[in-house]
Amino acid sequence: MGCQLQLKWRKFGLTHHHPVRFGTAQWQDKESISLPFLLYRFVVFGYFFGFFIWNLLHDFTSATLCYYLIYLTNWTYLTALLDTIVQLVSAILAAYRCHKGIKPALPSWLYQLHWAIINISHTMEPFVSVLYWTAVYPQINVAVTYSDIHLHLLTTLYTLGDLMVHGSPRRYHHVTFPLCYGLAYLLFTIIYYACGGLDPKGNTGIYPILDWAQPGLTLGVAAGAVVAIFVLHAVTWGMVQGRMHLHGTCLGKKVSVDAEFERGDGGGDGGREESGCESPEGQEELCVDVDIGDGAGGNAARAGRPTAGARADSKKAFDNAALTVGDETATSQPQPRAPVA
Repeated sequence: MGCQLQLKWRKFGLTHHHPVRFGTAQWQDKESISLPFLLYRFVVFGYFFGFFIWNLLHDFTSATLCYYLIYLTNWTYLTALLDTIVQLVSAILAAYRCHKGIKPALPSWLYQLHWAIINISHTMEPFVSVLYWTAVYPQINVAVTYSDIHLHLLTTLYTLGDLMVHGSPRRYHHVTFPLCYGLAYLLFTIIYYACGGLDPKGNTGIYPILDWAQPGLTLGVAAGAVVAIFVLHAVTWGMVQGRMHLHGTCLGKKVSVDAEFERGDGGGDGGREESGCESPEGQEELCVDVDIGDGAGGNAARAGRPTAGARADSKKAFDNAALTVGDETATSQPQPRAPVA
């Protein structure tokens, strides 16, 4: 029970045993370089950065530019822009390290930053779009512009499509990241209102539904927003699970067996280095990647059989092994052992 609780809490963290997944596409060979994926990352970054510059020059004047950061739409677009930058850097670095044979494919600080950002942007962009078109736009008398379409539709379509392209895993536990992001913006609006902040038209509300001069309405919207974030994060999590299932059905899937073991003279460090697994400090972990299925019929992969001596030495290590498929873990039950002569 204690081990299961520990594994549950660890899922709130950002440690992963396969860093290369954060710099590659789901559909490419993780041991090779994908030029189409690199081109995709360059094009996406170029488009997002180009729109950012155009939006500042076209939609803002020197008098209104100081209001840029009061809007959740702009907060979230900047997060999406940062997402495209980090994903581009991750893809380039993963390709470079693959070419040079350097492991792991990405340093821990980079893939953890990557993971945190995509959990925010890929949940909050759909949230902003749904909130804008259902609750904000009907209350404002403005014509739909290209900026509205890009910020409240195209960016969301990109984030949802990108979930089906890149190889980054997703944990539902990471709903804490968009929640903290949303609460940070809510706290900002409270401070902004308390300091006498107004919108460019002199209104106390940044949005018609977010006006602390009407606290009842605003608190109700905030409570509904929290529920919406949980739901939308579940939707994006489900899309990633569907992507991994589709990949496993079409191309075969890779699972990892993670097991704690005692340091001995069997060369455990070398096995961990070859697989690219990372273990928490002070804990020995053995990670073995096994391919299951093939492109034709999904037949189980055939693994070489260990020698009798290797089975005896490693039997204890795999008694409490955890089988990881993608990012979900199911721990096998200990099996009784026959005495070894």
